[in-house]
Amino acid sequence: MVIYWLNLSAVIVWAFILGRHQGSMKNRKALSIVLFVQLFLILALRSIYVGADVLNYISNFEYINSVNFMDFDFRFESGYVLLNKLMGFFTLNQNIFVAVNAFISLLLFFFFIHKESRIVWLSIFLFITLGFYTNLFNLFRQAIALGVVVNSYQLLRKGNFKLYFFVILIASSFHLSSLIFMPVYFFRNLKFSLKVILFYSATLVLVAILSNQINTIILSNFSSINYVTESRGGANFLIILVLVLIVGLIFKTSIIKTDPKSEILYHIQYFAILCQVLALDFALMTRVTRYFSIFLIIFIPNIISGVKDHKIIISGVYFLCCLTALFYYLTLRNDTSSIVPYHFFFN
Repeated sequence: MVIYWLNLSAVIVWAFILGRHQGSMKNRKALSIVLFVQLFLILALRSIYVGADVLNYISNFEYINSVNFMDFDFRFESGYVLLNKLMGFFTLNQNIFVAVNAFISLLLFFFFIHKESRIVWLSIFLFITLGFYTNLFNLFRQAIALGVVVNSYQLLRKGNFKLYFFVILIASSFHLSSLIFMPVYFFRNLKFSLKVILFYSATLVLVAILSNQINTIILSNFSSINYVTESRGGANFLIILVLVLIVGLIFKTSIIKTDPKSEILYHIQYFAILCQVLALDFALMTRVTRYFSIFLIIFIPNIISGVKDHKIIISGVYFLCCLTALFYYLTLRNDTSSIVPYHFFFN
């Protein structure tokens, strides 16, 4: 577990060295590159036994490259199969396979953070502490899909539906569940007004009451026995989602004044809460929640950057780091992803 805490601590150290002048594009770029390399090396140099699903992905990688493409039984989405085939042309090395998957997904996330976050180091800190980084140790297909989805954000803001639609389709070629993000486009011009908040609140209560019935429908139509056996939970994460939305509403005026088009983030945040409520009884929904909750890594820093009082900023960042670090500790302690202890592949 030590390497994960050293990794997190290094984010803060590099932030002090390179991230103090966020307005400097040179410093932002240097910080992004240094932290990308740091996080990538931990992912790439790990043993293939670090991560619950890694061996399954390796097995499927070898199977995909052992059969003719035309004869292949598409158990996975076509985009992921093509990526595996492409890698197989160059090498069948298991460690390289793991490293390439890590590189692609991590690069997509860092590109998004570098482009959209007003506080780069904090976005990366949250990327780690909120569990998105640990997902990269396991969820190869969804990690790439999620990385593609977040990079549709600018298209969403600009209202470029055709290209947005195309990007989401690309994401779905790696994990079909990413299609859940498609309808967000139609909320981009909807003001997060009091009427909308009241309607959303009523809907949330209704979903909470009918969660068992809704999950039963989802389970009977879309799930598999592997997902059913996943543990229930997610209450801690739900609390974080709700707290962030409340704080975001408190500072909404200054945030929207700075960036009017960021209002869509409030709708995305609500959808994350809605999915997480269902995830309390059905863990599969956490995989859906990720398509919305991932935007926390830019929403939170952008809230903080909109606050004018320096004392509030300092105390807020301190509280946020402590709270999410605690969440990270609980994640590592529970270790549902089987990433503890960490081993290098050459050990």
